[in-house]
Amino acid sequence: QTPYAASYEWPLGTWVWVCRDVGLPPKCVEAVILDSGPKKSLGRLIDVSPDVFQALYPLSQGLGRVRVMEITEVQAVKG
Repeated sequence: QTPYAASYEWPLGTWVWVCRDVGLPPKCVEAVILDSGPKKSLGRLIDVSPDVFQALYPLSQGLGRVRVMEITEVQAVKG
């Protein structure tokens, strides 16, 4: 299944890196923005699918601090 996320910050179809960077070794997961969200009043930048979240944090944690960066064509080619 395609790793996906929701955000108002990037257009639908944009691929992003979602990276954990707090208290653990850095790890990044690719995800595609497939929906708008999260609710703006929550003050969150992005909602991710359970598969994306679980690759970064224990699913039982529920929330985690991440950095998000758009994947450019150059990054995609270089890997």
